[in-house]
Amino acid sequence: MTNSIFISRDLNSDPIWLNHLRTKFETVHHFSLLQFEKRAVNRFEETDWIFFYSKQGIQFFLEQIEPNFLDNKKLAVMGPGSAQLLKTKTGLQADFVATKDIDSSILSFVELLNHSSVLIPRALHSRKRLENQLDKNQYFSHVVYTNEFQKNIEIPETSHVILTSPRNVEAYLQKNTLSDKSVFCFGQTTLDALNSHKIKAKIINPGQTEF
Repeated sequence: MTNSIFISRDLNSDPIWLNHLRTKFETVHHFSLLQFEKRAVNRFEETDWIFFYSKQGIQFFLEQIEPNFLDNKKLAVMGPGSAQLLKTKTGLQADFVATKDIDSSILSFVELLNHSSVLIPRALHSRKRLENQLDKNQYFSHVVYTNEFQKNIEIPETSHVILTSPRNVEAYLQKNTLSDKSVFCFGQTTLDALNSHKIKAKIINPGQTEF
């Protein structure tokens, strides 16, 4: 097997990292194993907070609201990448940004939330980590996009693999094995998904040049 790498993300929007990987590996394959599609929601409830699990959640939610819907609401996101996207799209700073330790971040947000209400735009196949910590009367959870596995794709055999989400882990393992590969991932939840299949991996950050 040649010195090659697969990452479950399209890196055309990150040419600096893509170019670096091309200097390190003979071949770089980069595409998502998931297909995202907007799911329309008729009405979103008025709440004190809005919590976003992902960049896709931000994107598909913003496509369905009027700009003034965000007025007088506090905003929470998972990770600095989502915080940056939120600021780029709306000009607004996130009031809460989760850290790399997802479980402790969720608990910290629940403590911050106290008895306030929260709207949660999410994917169809969400793990609903926040909802599982809240009283059912405290939140409104809406599917704003689907995240199904890509159909009719072939995943190349590579010496190294970077998986970017738990859902991409499941999609990869439907097609390929991770045995005899160097495996890396984004975030603790993705590592947990890999560990559940008894696969060892190392967490790296997007854009990391040494791993």
